[in-house]
Amino acid sequence: MKRHFDEIDFHGMDMADEMIAAIEKDYGRSIQRIPIFKKTGRHTFDIVCIFSDYKMLQAEIKVVQMYDLPSVIVEGIYY
Repeated sequence: MKRHFDEIDFHGMDMADEMIAAIEKDYGRSIQRIPIFKKTGRHTFDIVCIFSDYKMLQAEIKVVQMYDLPSVIVEGIYY
């Protein structure tokens, strides 16, 4: 059975907190500021993160369904 995005049940989990924790773990530093976080499509967002070492991540976030589970894909560049 294939489910569509309208049917994804996040089971009360806060996807933003989970995503930010994953980005911090990937980069190895904590995020100090998020000056841009805007919705650009139904399941896509643009984000800019400033880390504790003053480096920046500029990325597009896509919420997709993989193996019947909601997943987040972050495509971007660290400066």
